[in-house]
Amino acid sequence: MSISGLAPATHHSDPLPRDFQALGSALQSGNLASAQNALSTFQQALQTAAKVSPTQPFGPNNRANADFTSLSNALQTGNLVSAQKAFVSLQADLNATAGTNPSHLGQVHHHAVGPASATAAAGAVSNLNVTA
Repeated sequence: MSISGLAPATHHSDPLPRDFQALGSALQSGNLASAQNALSTFQQALQTAAKVSPTQPFGPNNRANADFTSLSNALQTGNLVSAQKAFVSLQADLNATAGTNPSHLGQVHHHAVGPASATAAAGAVSNLNVTA
């Protein structure tokens, strides 16, 4: 299985898009250890920058929260294929919530906090395709 369509983050000083992209890249490469490390880094950045709930990092976006939980669980159990699928679903949910062109989602404003920052992090990755 592979993930394609990673787009570069547009604001390198904001850790959320950068870390979300690193997670996508690690999953795309199929490197489980790197993906687990990238998830941990993204979770830390999310908690620090966005000041979000650990159980609801994407605020009221229940689909994104469920996909993030699935992604975390899959990586914790070493199921790379499930993690890749959950990541694609998470990215799609965040893009749908943002309601903008996916190519512009990476343009995160530095003053943004809360679930909106988490949603904007999805802009680091756009148009992902999972193939078996």
